[in-house]
Amino acid sequence: ASVKVCYTTMNTIPMCKKVEFTINPAALTQQTEAKEMGGHLEECEVPKLSTVINIEANQVDLQSSDGNRSLPSMCVQYESNGRCKLLKRKSISLHSVTPCTCFEAWNDNAKGHRRSRICPFNKTDFFMRNVWQNVSVSLGQGQIHNGRPMLRWNLSAPCRLEGEVWPCCPLKGCKELQGFQQHLTNGTWRQNIMGHWERTGVFEDLNLQLPPCLMVKVRGRDSALGPYCNVAAGRWRWSLLIVGVMLLLALTVLMSYLLDFIKEWVWSWRRGTFVKIGGNASVLLLSPPDVDDGVSKSMGKLSDLLRRHGFSVVTDIWSRNEQCEMGPIPWFYSQMMEANCDRVVLVLTPGALERAHKWVQQARTKEEEGDHPHSAVFTAGLFRIYTETQLQRTPGRFILVMFDSDPCRKSRLPKPLLPEPLLRLPLFCLPSQNKALLKELTVGGAGGPPTGTKKCRHPRPKSEI
Repeated sequence: ASVKVCYTTMNTIPMCKKVEFTINPAALTQQTEAKEMGGHLEECEVPKLSTVINIEANQVDLQSSDGNRSLPSMCVQYESNGRCKLLKRKSISLHSVTPCTCFEAWNDNAKGHRRSRICPFNKTDFFMRNVWQNVSVSLGQGQIHNGRPMLRWNLSAPCRLEGEVWPCCPLKGCKELQGFQQHLTNGTWRQNIMGHWERTGVFEDLNLQLPPCLMVKVRGRDSALGPYCNVAAGRWRWSLLIVGVMLLLALTVLMSYLLDFIKEWVWSWRRGTFVKIGGNASVLLLSPPDVDDGVSKSMGKLSDLLRRHGFSVVTDIWSRNEQCEMGPIPWFYSQMMEANCDRVVLVLTPGALERAHKWVQQARTKEEEGDHPHSAVFTAGLFRIYTETQLQRTPGRFILVMFDSDPCRKSRLPKPLLPEPLLRLPLFCLPSQNKALLKELTVGGAGGPPTGTKKCRHPRPKSEI
């Protein structure tokens, strides 16, 4: 008889010794007849596992072969000499099952923690596709000690593979570069921290001007895997493209801000002074003398619009307490001078136009203190516009607006019928010309034709209807 004893460590060739001896049947009979030697030897108890493939749940369930016992401690390993990873669940995903998947089981309370191992899928070629789908390759360029170029490759897979690898040109369908084929062998594989098996190699004296790719042919598969190209180089090219696009966008935004700044500077220079424009500008919103609920509601929407775009807005109809304390006309001039109001928006209605015509015809130089506060502030605005006109200055701080009402939309008069002081001011119909108004308030249209008068027709005053 003989006994073969082997000693094996991971990634090494087993070292075995064979011990031969001769059995004397007579001596064996005498030993077995002795009463003190007739006892039973203690059986080595280890838990036994079985596997069940659950197609519906897409998993493999682990069960104890002894139905009366609970599941013991378990671990899963790839290859019989791979590291065993502790399993905390009673199942594993079907996608992670490979022919080299093994399970070990043991009882924590058993003496010596003896283990059992099963590799139930080692003869199942169906699960080889899980190995092929999890093959990954990384490439790196470098030089060997004498300065010659080399291509370093690293292949990892759940199981050790048998086959060949070779470099190929990424052009022309990744044609093989002859003379560089290398074989994958079991003895050179190492397990990485993720539990996959790795195989590394080097191709020397390759032309690296056009970075080559790698093809992998494994035993059991008809076609080769790949091509696997230099991922690092590809990421670098994509990074350059993304950085270039971001720089272009940043340059476009910068040019847009620069253009707006130039427009604002030109607008300020043409007015003879540099004033605040845009987000920090203040706007005085003046209501017509015949303000009603509809006009008040429209002015509220206009005020909200201006505030959303960064303007500081003061409205006369919501400042009645201050007007009562100061008087409507002093309040108006305090807003124009002390508060340093940048632009004044004058809201026109048919009733406001009628009053403006009467004011021009009767008393141009007289501010009407005794009027209703609504009319007094409106008249003060007309007087300020008229004064600027008489001094041969363009009243560029003033803008006229009308809300889209029937007179504004349906008027077909051939000429705008504004009173003389208002003829040189830009006029906007809102909300259809909201954008144009915001542009006028932000950049300004001094020195040119009124921005809004081309689209907004002026209604006929009531006195002329």
